[in-house]
Amino acid sequence: MKLLQATGRYYLLFSFVLFVLGGGILYLTLSYFIGIETDERLLDTRPALQFQLSAMDSLPSVLVISDDVIEVTPIAAFSEYEMYSDTMVWDAIEKEFEPYRKFTYHDQIHGQPYRIALSHTRLDSEALVMTSLFAVLGILLLLLLAINLFNRYLSLRLWRPFYETIRQIRGFNFDKGEPLAPPPTRIEEFAILNNALEMMTAKVLSDYRTLKQFTENASHEIQTPLAIIKSKIELLIQNDGRDENERQAIQHIQEATSRISKLNRSLLLLARIENRQYSDARELDFRELIGKKADQLEPLISGKNLTVRMELARVSKTMDPTLAEMLLNNLLVNAIKHNLHGGQIEVSLQEERLRIRNTGKPLEVAAEELFERFRKGAGASPSLGLGLAIVREICAVYGYEVRYECQDNWHILTVLWGGSANGQ
Repeated sequence: MKLLQATGRYYLLFSFVLFVLGGGILYLTLSYFIGIETDERLLDTRPALQFQLSAMDSLPSVLVISDDVIEVTPIAAFSEYEMYSDTMVWDAIEKEFEPYRKFTYHDQIHGQPYRIALSHTRLDSEALVMTSLFAVLGILLLLLLAINLFNRYLSLRLWRPFYETIRQIRGFNFDKGEPLAPPPTRIEEFAILNNALEMMTAKVLSDYRTLKQFTENASHEIQTPLAIIKSKIELLIQNDGRDENERQAIQHIQEATSRISKLNRSLLLLARIENRQYSDARELDFRELIGKKADQLEPLISGKNLTVRMELARVSKTMDPTLAEMLLNNLLVNAIKHNLHGGQIEVSLQEERLRIRNTGKPLEVAAEELFERFRKGAGASPSLGLGLAIVREICAVYGYEVRYECQDNWHILTVLWGGSANGQ
C-alpha cells in the first residue's frame, strides 16, 4: 500500500468518526436547547392559561387549544408543585401516539385547588432539530470531503519530487556512468534526501569505475607475467640433463602457476558478473544450449564412463549468452567432476526449473555452504571451489533461485526460473 493511500484511509476514518461524533453532539445540543425553549414556553403560557380558565364557568377535565392539551384535575389541597416530563398522547386523527412535553403544576381557580397538566407537542421541535441537524451535517460532510480531496491533491503535488527520485533510482545504471539528478524541490526533507543520493551515487560510480579499471588491468597485467612464467617452465621441462627431483619440482611450479591463472580468471569473472558488465541479453533456447554443451563435454563424460539421461522441454530465457554458457558449463562440469566412475547424470529442463542430478560421494559439508567461495566438497581438492559461487552470482543477476540437495548419494542442483526472468 502506498503512503498516500494509507494516510488517505486514516484521514477518511478520522473524518467518519468525527462526522458521527459531531452529529451526535450536535443532535444532543439542539435537543437540549430546544427542550429548554419548550419548557420556557410552557412556563410563559401558565398566566394566560390561568386567566382563560378563570373566565370559564365550568372547567372541563381535558381542554385542547391548538397544539396544546390541558388536563384539569381537582385536588384536596394546594401546594407548590411544578414538574416537567415527556409523555405520549394519542392522536385520534393520525391514530397513533405522538410525543409531547408536559408541564404539571398546582393552581387555584375560583378558590379551588387544581392540578393542571399543560402538554405541548414536540413534533415541531423534532422537525426543527432534524432539519437543523441535516443542514449542519450536510455542510460538515461537504467540508470534510473537500478537506480530504484537497489534502490528497496537495500530497500528490508535494510528493511528486519524491516519486520522481524513486523513478530515477529504479532506472539507475552503472553503465551510463551518470549520477542521479533528482528534480529541484522546495521541501527541505526531500532536498536533503536528494543531496544525499547524489553524493552516494557519485561515490558509488567512482568506486565502480575504479574497480572496473582494476579488473581490466588485473586481467591484462597478471595474465601476461603468468603466461611468461608458464612458457619458461615449459622450456625448463624440455631441457635434458635434469634429475627426477628437479623435474617434479618444476612440474609442481607449473601446476601452481596454472592454478593461479585459473584462480585469477575465475575471480575476475566473478567481479564482472557482480558489476553487471554482461548486459547483452537476448532470447536463448536452453534446450539447444544444453544439447550443445553436452556434446562439448562428451570426452569428459566418456572418460568417467557416465550414463546421461535428458528430458528437455523447449524453454527460452532472456540472458546474456556468455553468462548462459558459463551457467550450464559449471552445472554440468560439477555433475561430471564430482561423479563416481560409471555413475549417472540426469538433466531435466522444464518451464519452471532446470534440475541436474548426479551420483556421487556423500557430502562432508552443509549443502548451502557449497555456494560459498573456495568451499569444496569431498574429494574435490584440485578444484578452486568457485564453480557454484559463479552459478549463484549468475542466478542473482537474473533473479533465479539455485538450490543444492543431497539424497541417497544423489546430488541435485536445481535452478528455479521464478522471479525476474528478464534480468537486467
